[in-house]
Amino acid sequence: MNLKMKQILRKTLLALLGGVMSTAAWADGDVTTIGATDYTDDGWVHYSAPYTIGADQTLHLEFVNHHATNEQCVDNEWGKIGSEPAQFRNWFNYVLILSSDNTHTSQYFYVRPDNYGGGTKYSDAGNEGNWDWGTFADETNGAKVTMDIMRHGSTVTIIANLKSASGVYRYQKYSMDIDESVANIYANLTAEHAYVEIDNSATKTFATETAGSYVYTNDFSSNSGLTFVGSSSLTTDGTFGYAFQNTASATPRTNYLRLPNDLLAHSMLSKQLTIGFWVKAKGDKAGASSSYNWAPIFTAYADAPSTENTVPMLACQYRGLLQVNCVAGFSDYTDGQNDDPVNHVYNDFTGNTDWLSDHEWHYYTVVFNDEIASVYFDGVLKNQWTANKTYNNGSTDVTWATQKGLFYNGSVLKYICLGGNQAWNWGDNDPGFTFARFRVQNSAMTASDIATRMTADKATFTVKIGETEWATLTSDKILNFDGISGLTANVVSDYNTSTKSITVTPVTEVPAATPLLLNGNEGVYSVPVLASTSASIGTNYLVRGPGDEVGEATGTNTRFVLVVSGTNAVFKKIGDTKHPEISTDKAYLEIPAVLSARELSINLDGGDATAIKTMKVGTEDNIYYNLQGQRVLYPTKGLYIVNGKKVIIK
Repeated sequence: MNLKMKQILRKTLLALLGGVMSTAAWADGDVTTIGATDYTDDGWVHYSAPYTIGADQTLHLEFVNHHATNEQCVDNEWGKIGSEPAQFRNWFNYVLILSSDNTHTSQYFYVRPDNYGGGTKYSDAGNEGNWDWGTFADETNGAKVTMDIMRHGSTVTIIANLKSASGVYRYQKYSMDIDESVANIYANLTAEHAYVEIDNSATKTFATETAGSYVYTNDFSSNSGLTFVGSSSLTTDGTFGYAFQNTASATPRTNYLRLPNDLLAHSMLSKQLTIGFWVKAKGDKAGASSSYNWAPIFTAYADAPSTENTVPMLACQYRGLLQVNCVAGFSDYTDGQNDDPVNHVYNDFTGNTDWLSDHEWHYYTVVFNDEIASVYFDGVLKNQWTANKTYNNGSTDVTWATQKGLFYNGSVLKYICLGGNQAWNWGDNDPGFTFARFRVQNSAMTASDIATRMTADKATFTVKIGETEWATLTSDKILNFDGISGLTANVVSDYNTSTKSITVTPVTEVPAATPLLLNGNEGVYSVPVLASTSASIGTNYLVRGPGDEVGEATGTNTRFVLVVSGTNAVFKKIGDTKHPEISTDKAYLEIPAVLSARELSINLDGGDATAIKTMKVGTEDNIYYNLQGQRVLYPTKGLYIVNGKKVIIK
């Protein structure tokens, strides 16, 4: 039963039983309710169990806050102060207490959502928030609260993001110093004329994240943690091994990739963030430069966006511009805010130049810290904006506030998209770009750091072996398979027409564009890329895939393709009626002889013959290909070629 259903059940039972239930009766494995649900707790009566926070640890809580309405306060004469009549008071809400013991009595401080607190260590010097006091009561009642309590040295920082029942986002930040020599401190939630419903499944404690402590990478060799929207899919690639291929769409918010929802939740203390990835606009995928002039390249939102403007959000545009619209700080990154001061635009429009027009791989990086936002192409700075700088907006001098909202609100930016999904009502289409080696980290990379990252990415090639333990490969890189445990690269060095067999020979240093037959344990391998090689392969009867159909050989040659047969795979003869699509990063076999055999056996160099049909050979070869001949690892809706036949997935 989910949280919402449990809330409905509790409220129904409360109504049947007269409105009051003890807190303990409603504690279970998923939700704990703190406070009288008829709002009768006058002062701090019920407390959550203490949460232990060790040195340099963070406590993450998520809960729903409920409080008495003004009408209920008047009816029950709550909130009377002196001669003032009963009414709703802003402190009729949840309260967070931090103590030196687990009895909530030796308090360092307590804080409330109305920007108030107390205690021996309380200070309002570090308090921040963006409440509209005219709507405070309505927005806090039924609000979903996401709270992080972070210990770092002697400082405790609390950041709370609130989403009202009507969808309005607010935030609060507190920062106080305590005795850092204390091993543990303790947190409790309580309430006054209010109650909270704590989502226990979301509660967690972890090491406080400082700059450089969090790095997320994805080489797109697996769909784990990814959600494909529309006809986007993973594919193989001759440069990096694997990539994400988006499909161009004329309609916004149609095709894109959703990434894990916590990627931007790790910069609250560091106030630093770097997002980097390889991207190319391959002509047959992306179309003409004019078709993606305004395309978003990376976006993040609190919720799935509609055609209306969305808050909070982050938008990185392919043309080199940015947009941050978060409740704790925002920026349009205008010309006046640019350090030059003019925005440099890199699309094919009014004399500009499309930076992806060569259809090659390029490295995109966006870097944020508390005051600076920067965009790099291939490690070269293209745009930079500095906060807290006075500029003229055309009519008056103004000062651009910090972009800290990106960090403080990062925990609610959970709808994270690569390859499109423009939230604003500008109507910008999703681009048909290809992406590789995606990376997010909670530190600010320099130009030198980016150059090092680019070199490291180019120095390895990702290879994936499926459960059948065999696959074909053709890479545009010089690869070195020497010393890679569990993986062997082979060429087909000989054939025997009498025994209807082929012989494979292992190779280590492999020149670029050499077609290979790989054998290894199931898994993902990082193969070093060499700058040069003097190695010579010799005879090899494997042929690089053309990125198109491969037909029956003419003359005295015979062609075979590696195909799946159940959980195994076989080298099958290519007949005149079945012409498989074979991408340029795969290979097929062409024997310079007329063979009647429909299947082949294989001789491991120096070993006995083995029937291919009984070996595990390349499960992932020649399963699903798109119409451009690219291997699709995880096909979604669309038209594909499977074993030479067209297949539609609806």
